[in-house]
Amino acid sequence: MNKNEWKYPLFVLIGIITISLFLGTQNVFALTITQIIDSTGDGAHALDIPVGIATDSSGNVFVEGRSSLNVFKITPSGTITQIIDSTGDGAHALDIPVGIATDSSGNVFVTGGNSNNTFKITPSGTITQIIDSTGDGTHALSDALEVATDSSGNVFVTGGNSDNAFKIAGLSQPPPVSVNIDIKPGNLQNLVDPNSKGIILVAILSTQTFHSITVNPTTVTFGPNNSPAVGGLMKDVNGDGLVDMVLGFKISNTGIFCGETSAVLNGKTLAGIPIQGNDHIQTNC
Repeated sequence: MNKNEWKYPLFVLIGIITISLFLGTQNVFALTITQIIDSTGDGAHALDIPVGIATDSSGNVFVEGRSSLNVFKITPSGTITQIIDSTGDGAHALDIPVGIATDSSGNVFVTGGNSNNTFKITPSGTITQIIDSTGDGTHALSDALEVATDSSGNVFVTGGNSDNAFKIAGLSQPPPVSVNIDIKPGNLQNLVDPNSKGIILVAILSTQTFHSITVNPTTVTFGPNNSPAVGGLMKDVNGDGLVDMVLGFKISNTGIFCGETSAVLNGKTLAGIPIQGNDHIQTNC
């Protein structure tokens, strides 16, 4: 190698390359910044002193107005809607909202600092007070501040002045675990006569990661009417070496009607985790 070819020390050369790469690709890192809401709120209701913000899995953004005593939902398309105001759920007021959180089911939880409470707002808009100043009945909640959720459906609320925190269980159900089911095992057509007075068998299939024996059969329902099971057994119905749960349902109670092309089974495991499965059907009418 010619000595003049190695013009720079190695560390200098690396620095030059790094700077060159950065300058040559700086547009790759350009940020797009967009205002999604301002003081006009949704046009009918103002937003004043926004303090809390949260998102959900659908891409919605929720913004809390401390002084305007409300919360707005902003959809991915930019539609803005007020989802709660100072009237709370109509029976209990919301005063000085502070904390905000969402769960995997799309529910929104908002704390009221001065009203010493927390509200749950469902995706359909139903508002419910879930805790107030009485706390758990023994320990008071004062100055509700932060709120959080977990994957098991629990909600947690802190009390700033009462120096404590509360767990509220059973308010927010996690989304159901998808399971494989086989309607009329061994029958590929799955013909169903909605007018039949007989029993239809539905198998909850076990897999390498899900065992049907963990299902609580008393919680399982089938069809549009959520008909409960009337009996069942454990049996390997598809020959994979894994035992499946086979349950029977009265066809006349399922609510299946002529023209339906699928049917849904719902239930819970012994641990209380929701499950759901569906399979195709053909109605024989």
